[in-house]
Amino acid sequence: MGFSLMLGGCESNPAEAVDNILIDVGGYIAYKNPVEDVSTGTIVGGRPSSLSYYAPAEECFPPDRVRRHYNHEYLDKSYVNTFKGNVGFLTWGTSKISGGGSLSKEHTVAIQINGITIEYLNAPDMTRYYRDGMDDICKDYLDEFGFVVQSAMTDKLSIAIYDRTNTIIELDETNVNQYLTISGDMDWEIVNSYRVEINTPHYLGYHLGQLRKSDNNQMVRRRATTIANDRFIFKDDGVFDPVPFRLESFSIRNNSLTADQFIP
Repeated sequence: MGFSLMLGGCESNPAEAVDNILIDVGGYIAYKNPVEDVSTGTIVGGRPSSLSYYAPAEECFPPDRVRRHYNHEYLDKSYVNTFKGNVGFLTWGTSKISGGGSLSKEHTVAIQINGITIEYLNAPDMTRYYRDGMDDICKDYLDEFGFVVQSAMTDKLSIAIYDRTNTIIELDETNVNQYLTISGDMDWEIVNSYRVEINTPHYLGYHLGQLRKSDNNQMVRRRATTIANDRFIFKDDGVFDPVPFRLESFSIRNNSLTADQFIP
């Protein structure tokens, strides 16, 4: 199927575009800055607008001990956004795509996302590994920082470029680099001479989990799925009444939360 759009009107704001997608699939914090690897298990700190990365996923949540699972219920969803003179939300997350030297404000970049997949960590695996296998250094870091416990990502997206008359630009191996700069580790191809199809997963948003020694059962009960005033808002995920805890005693280093910032 060809990639075609009726262009016109206002182009999407990149932040609003990705926020709308994540609202549609149900409550995720959007990545606001470029990152190379943010798969589930990555340990992070800082603020939502400027995350700091402390350990890759396999350091404290090795895949052979903590399994990853995938929910494909959103594969039938498709999203199209257009951006004037830039590649929109592809400058965030893990796609590592930017505009080429010939991409100007006169061009419109159309990005189509085909399906959203939810990646999440197996919760009993996490508890078993925390109790019986995780080293003390990882536990020390988890006492101070959060980790990506669930992610929303797309496995495939397409890019087409239109000129100032809204005519789609034909792309081939000789001119595609004029409009798009794609990192060497990306899996991509040109389809139907007009569309660049990316087959490398692109992470759009995440849930931040909390796993601490003071939680004696070592279960991931609290996670942040929303933010307020550039701070993570943690809520209890349990279906039963939680044991009360002092929110002000918990902090992500450089991003402390106080009780009056908590939104129940």
